Amino acid sequence: MRLAALSVATLTVVCNSPPVLLAAVDANGNETAEVASEITANWTADSGEQWTVPLVFSVSQVMKIGKQPVSFQIGAKYYAASPSDGSDWGVRLAFTLLYPTAKPKPAAVPGADSK
Repeated sequence: MRLAALSVATLTVVCNSPPVLLAAVDANGNETAEVASEITANWTADSGEQWTVPLVFSVSQVMKIGKQPVSFQIGAKYYAASPSDGSDWGVRLAFTLLYPTAKPKPAAVPGADSK
């Protein structure tokens, strides 16, 4: 939970939830589609203006640029609930540099003897 004070005279408390993953599908180890939400509540706002509830539909792909692994993500946000001056929709773009720390260990082959 994060608390934010907006000015010395007025304290505005905002509660942000961490992203809530509703569903994810890993297509082939490199591509993922997901549905998530990031719910925010402003407890000091007027009734009916407190909640921001975006549903985020996104796809991401892991690839290499040269030797550097990276992840690209693009998504659309639909706001199921938002204050009257809030957005109805949004776009998410993300680019992440990946720094793996260990190589994956080979998996054991079922039914193979380890003699």
